[in-house]
Amino acid sequence: MLLILQYAALICAFFLPFAIGWTVQSARAHDRRRLVIAAVLLAVSLGVIGITVWLAFGISSVS
Repeated sequence: MLLILQYAALICAFFLPFAIGWTVQSARAHDRRRLVIAAVLLAVSLGVIGITVWLAFGISSVS
């Protein structure tokens, strides 16, 4: 399962700069709908990366 999460985190890390840029552009354009979508995408990406890192360090500290 951790291997699948690592691949998901890698994909999320690739899309993270795009999500940040999209969030900034949406905020500057005052487009509320796109801002919500971009913020959710950003939060999901950071969440997947955070959970993967937390699990990886948790598993390595137990072993």
